[in-house]
Amino acid sequence: MDCVRPIARRFFPSESTLTIERWPQCGFSGAAIWQVQTADGRYCLRRWPDDGLPPVRIRALHHWLRDLAQRGIDVIPVPLTADDGSTLVWQDAAWWQLEPWMPGRADFSTAPTDTRLRRIMHVVAEIHLASAQHTTHRDGQDWFAGPELAPSPNGQERLRLLRRWDSARTSALMQKLSRLPDGELTTIAADVLLLYGQLREGIANQLDAPFSRAVPLQICLRDLWHDHVLMTGEDVTGIIDLSAARWDHVATDLARLLGSLLGDDPVRREQALDWYAERRPLSDEERQLVVHFDQSAVLLSGLLWVERITSGGLAPDAVPAVLARLREFRDRMRTLAGCGGPDLASQSTHGA
Repeated sequence: MDCVRPIARRFFPSESTLTIERWPQCGFSGAAIWQVQTADGRYCLRRWPDDGLPPVRIRALHHWLRDLAQRGIDVIPVPLTADDGSTLVWQDAAWWQLEPWMPGRADFSTAPTDTRLRRIMHVVAEIHLASAQHTTHRDGQDWFAGPELAPSPNGQERLRLLRRWDSARTSALMQKLSRLPDGELTTIAADVLLLYGQLREGIANQLDAPFSRAVPLQICLRDLWHDHVLMTGEDVTGIIDLSAARWDHVATDLARLLGSLLGDDPVRREQALDWYAERRPLSDEERQLVVHFDQSAVLLSGLLWVERITSGGLAPDAVPAVLARLREFRDRMRTLAGCGGPDLASQSTHGA
């Protein structure tokens, strides 16, 4: 830890005692994490990966996080300033930031009560409301600002991916997969490719209109899922790993979140959206957009992981976590196919 201590000192120049512990890799972003203990509390020291976000985007991200805190959002980690007054420092050929270590555990799945789910939905709605009031710094316009009414950037990107990943390209991917060693990972990956082929055309046709329609846009988290929601008892005490945030429609967040929390449970999904609407109203069109984003995520996420597996971009220690995620996507694709594929969206219970 000696190499990290001088970096931590840039944020705590007068602190007499610093205890620093390297944290196990717990995600796929490539960032390295250290827990820093001081007399005042615990902090997270993050080293951004070499191929991570550009510094100008990170600083704009920090500007948004500070603004959320000033608007009363207390569950997000706001980066601290270093000895030079910056929240992002360059040292040892890397960019670093330090933020509070948020309390709680990502344990909704072990106790998925209605009380906890309602609280999560209220917190997310409050973050969305505060984000809609944010005035983006001019340097962050490319990521944290844009037209207030336009097609969802995420939806447009998903349509492009569905068109690009046609039968010829997925067949080539299956060929690459067949050359890898046999095992559960390759077996599930092959299942994902076969299911993708069955579902792709119908879902792509169904999503063309809603993803091309102009909708209200604002800053969204865009990587909001089970493991990024920390809870203490029945309360949300942390929303972490916000680096993917940018301009989009709130349905992108709601679909990602509810897919990870509830899976294929349309009745409970609608109840969760009702609780969200207690804080921030949702139109019927926006509710349906949540279903469309969830479907496209189910279809594309497994496919993109298979591409990563066959490209050799998977570290050995990441295999168990990737296997669990791929198994989840495979099972949800099976459910989607078993429910008549693209017609699953018609099962939205709201307004029925």
